[in-house]
Amino acid sequence: MATLLFPLYIYPSNQGASWARIVSAVKTNPLAKTIMVVNPGNGPGKSVDPNYSAAIETLSSAGIPMAGYVFTKYGARPLDSVVDDLSVWSKLYPKVSAIFVDNMANKPGLENYYTRLTGSAKSLGYRMVMGNPGSPIPTSYFGTVDSAVIYENFGYPKSAQALDPEGWYSSHRGSFGMIAHGVDVLDQEFIASAARVVEFMCVTQTYHAIPPYFEQLLSTLSGL
Repeated sequence: MATLLFPLYIYPSNQGASWARIVSAVKTNPLAKTIMVVNPGNGPGKSVDPNYSAAIETLSSAGIPMAGYVFTKYGARPLDSVVDDLSVWSKLYPKVSAIFVDNMANKPGLENYYTRLTGSAKSLGYRMVMGNPGSPIPTSYFGTVDSAVIYENFGYPKSAQALDPEGWYSSHRGSFGMIAHGVDVLDQEFIASAARVVEFMCVTQTYHAIPPYFEQLLSTLSGL
């Protein structure tokens, strides 16, 4: 079984009604593992958005874990500013239990930045920190975050093997993920192959709408 990672960058209009399809799909696949990335304002925002608050409560009540979005500008953003965002997330939306770190660096030299970020998140009670460099990371970054997205691009990778040419990731698949966007057709054969390399997987048409094959994707991942 693999975990559906989904960047839920869709405004929860009508106090979360636009997210109802996700709850319904998860109820239909009760064994499915999911984590939804939520992003009110390029991070937690400055104050509670009632629609987000209601929608996050709905997902939480359905047992759907959520990760709060923060960004690091590939390590150029001051760490104190990122840690401030972690604190704001915990205050405004306490049901968010993980952190999604976008624009993660993948060049040697910034490992301590992400180690400290992860330590700060854990001290605030977050259960997981997922980094998103969107491309492979050197082994020196292993363990600086709990999991890392090693592919984020338009369309599927050329093959599952292309995700892991050196065989590094498959031996620690629980710590890695991939995001393919701009995908119109669900390729179940590729998903089954990629699930041997990465634990967390997103396939979508766009970040701003739930794809028509969402239920099929969730069912496929839960059946692996």
